[in-house]
Amino acid sequence: MNAPCDEIYNLASPASPVDFARIPDFILKTNSIGQLNLLNWAKTHNARILFASTSEVYGDPLVHPQPESYLGNVDCTGLRGC
Repeated sequence: MNAPCDEIYNLASPASPVDFARIPDFILKTNSIGQLNLLNWAKTHNARILFASTSEVYGDPLVHPQPESYLGNVDCTGLRGC
């Protein structure tokens, strides 16, 4: 069943460090396959998508306050990499 809409707000990923370690594959699939499905649906129905993340993925900042140029304390192969 398709409900008419013109905006999609994608907030569908678990965002807890506990979950990062416990269900990393599920989080990766939610983010990648889920987003691909949303993009395909949005294209078909001429809808816009807002994809939001959480600051939790960046870890504890090394500088405060963070300027726009700060990329975060991110390790793409670390605990928060999923």
